[in-house]
Order: sequence, then C-alpha cells, then structure tokens
Amino acid sequence: MEKNFDDALMDLIDQYMLAAEHNNGDLDEVREDIISALELRLIALKEETNND
Repeated sequence: MEKNFDDALMDLIDQYMLAAEHNNGDLDEVREDIISALELRLIALKEETNND
C-alpha cells in the first residue's frame, strides 16, 4: 500500500526523533535535519507537479 504524504511525513519525524534520542537528545540538530528533509521533499513535489 502506498503511503500518503501525511503518513510519510509523520514517519520521517518519528525516525528523526528516534535518532535524536540515540544522539544524546540533540533536538536542535534534529529540527534542522527535519526542516532540510521537508524542504527537499517540497521541492521534489513541486517538480513532480510541474511535470504533470
């Protein structure tokens, strides 16, 4: 079954939060990583939309 964007986003955030816990709880770095991942995903979605 294909995930929708919201499910994929929540999975991504969960994965980064788990990584933060294993990385001594550096939540600032994790937030930056999440923002970067979201920016890349939004760019990809925009390109996909423009190509349709």
